Amino acid sequence: SIKTVETHRAHIMNKLDIHDQVTLTRFALKHKITL
Repeated sequence: SIKTVETHRAHIMNKLDIHDQVTLTRFALKHKITL
């Protein structure tokens, strides 16, 4: 569900101390993380 994805993303962002979607996207690209 959408809520599940949002919750997982929020937990990942908190763990990585990332506060916005753009920074999360940059992190994923830098580390070659794909979905």
